[in-house]
Amino acid sequence: MALLQIGKFKITSPLTMFSEDKAGAMANHELIANIGQQIAGKFKVFLDYSHNRIILEPNSTFANPMERASSGLVLTTEGKDHATVRVTDILENSPASEAGLQKDDILLSVDGKAAFELKVTGLAEMFERPATYKLTIRRGEQTLQVPLTPRKLI
Repeated sequence: MALLQIGKFKITSPLTMFSEDKAGAMANHELIANIGQQIAGKFKVFLDYSHNRIILEPNSTFANPMERASSGLVLTTEGKDHATVRVTDILENSPASEAGLQKDDILLSVDGKAAFELKVTGLAEMFERPATYKLTIRRGEQTLQVPLTPRKLI
């Protein structure tokens, strides 16, 4: 069984993702890991600046299993007011690749709601739930309807 230990706290079966970035913050060889919201969200986090320490107290979600769905989409925004949501990468053998989504597709809407209004963080949170979403994408001159059902990838 996989285990992550932070001080005296043990988290079983943590979800992990390792960066293969060649540039940017996640490409720094001194960066060992980024625990992310899924783990940090299991704690009340107190920053004690006067003593240069972080205090973690488990919250009510600490014992909950780390099971979340994933779409396999990597999205970014661009353009004026970040109004264009572009697919920049797709994980192999993921719901996104199986649905036929492709790098450089433009995500126009999800279930009829404009993608730029949902913002990338909202889309990421949405795609952690295993429901079927109707995506409207633009690929070149074509507009396509694509169903996407995120699932646990591990």
